[in-house]
Amino acid sequence: MSPAPSTPKAWRTVTAIAAGIALSACTTLPMVQTAEDKRRAELAEQERQVARSSALCRPEPGTPFVLRKKVLVLAMPVTHSSQAADLPGIASAWPRELQRRLAKTDRFLLRDGTTYTLDPLRSVAEQITTLARQFDAQVVVSGEFTSLGTRRGEISLGRFKPIAMPSGDERVLETTLTIHDGYSGAAIAHLQHNTAVKGKVDNRGHSTLSSDFFTTTLGQRIDELLRQQTEAVEDALACLPMQARIIGTSEGRVHLDAGFTSNLQAGMRLRLFVNESNSRGPGGQPLSQERPLGELLVEQVYPEQALARFDSGLTLELRSSAHVRAW
Repeated sequence: MSPAPSTPKAWRTVTAIAAGIALSACTTLPMVQTAEDKRRAELAEQERQVARSSALCRPEPGTPFVLRKKVLVLAMPVTHSSQAADLPGIASAWPRELQRRLAKTDRFLLRDGTTYTLDPLRSVAEQITTLARQFDAQVVVSGEFTSLGTRRGEISLGRFKPIAMPSGDERVLETTLTIHDGYSGAAIAHLQHNTAVKGKVDNRGHSTLSSDFFTTTLGQRIDELLRQQTEAVEDALACLPMQARIIGTSEGRVHLDAGFTSNLQAGMRLRLFVNESNSRGPGGQPLSQERPLGELLVEQVYPEQALARFDSGLTLELRSSAHVRAW
C-alpha cells in the first residue's frame, strides 16, 4: 500500500482550510471605551446639537418657528427589489417610522402618503403639487433605497471552493430623500445617508421595523440611519416659514387651511402672497413669480382652519395661487 501524500503543497492546503475554519468562528472583541473617551464623545455630540439649524430656529412661544408645517411623506421604493427579500414591506414601513419620529419633534403635522410613489416618466413638479394639494401639505418628502445589498464573507482557497465566513458578511444600506416645496414642486433639499452592517446582516424572524427588530444588529444600524434622516429633515425645514393656502374669501375675510393644530392663534399676523406666471422658460414651462400683497390679521381659529382679515382695509380678488406665510 502506497503511503499517504505528504507534499508541501498538500499540507499548505490542509493548513489553509484549518485556518479558514478557525477564522470563521472568531468574533472581534469590542474596543473598551474609557470614561475619558465617553466624555469626549458626549461633548462632541452636545456641540453638534447646538450647531444644528433646528437649535437656531427653536419653536419657542412667541416666535414664528412655533407654527407647524404640514409634511407629506411618500413611499420609498427599493431600486433593487431582490435586496429587500428579508425586509417585506420596507417601502412603506420605513417612511411611516420616519413620520413617527418627525412627529415627535412637535414641528410638523404629518400626512401619510406611503401608498404613493413618484413616476419618473412624468413631471415630478406636477406630481408633487397635485399630491400636496390633495393631502393639504406644504412639503412633500420622497425617497428610495439605492442599496440594501449584501456581500458575503468568505475565505479564498485558490483553486478550491472558498469557505463561507458569516462573520465577514457586510450589508450596505444607502438611502436618498428629496424634500419638495408642495406649492411649486421644486426640490428644497437632497439628502443622502448610508451605513454598513457587518456580521449578522440578515433579518431573520422579525417583523420589518418592529420593536424587537431594532434589538438586532441590522436593526440597530437602521435605527441610527433613521435618526440621521429625521435630524436632516428637521434641520432642512426648521428655519423655513410655515405656509398655508387660502381656501375662500368672504366680506373682506379669508379662510386659511391652517388652524390651532398648526399652532395658529388669534392676533397673529401673516404675510399674503400671490404667484404670477408672466413668462415661460426654455422648455415652454411657465415661470412663476411671487408677489407680496400685504398682511393678514388672524381673527378666529378652528382645528384645521382660520379666519383672517386684510390689514389696512386691503380688498382685492384673490386667485387660487394666493397663500400666506409666517414671514
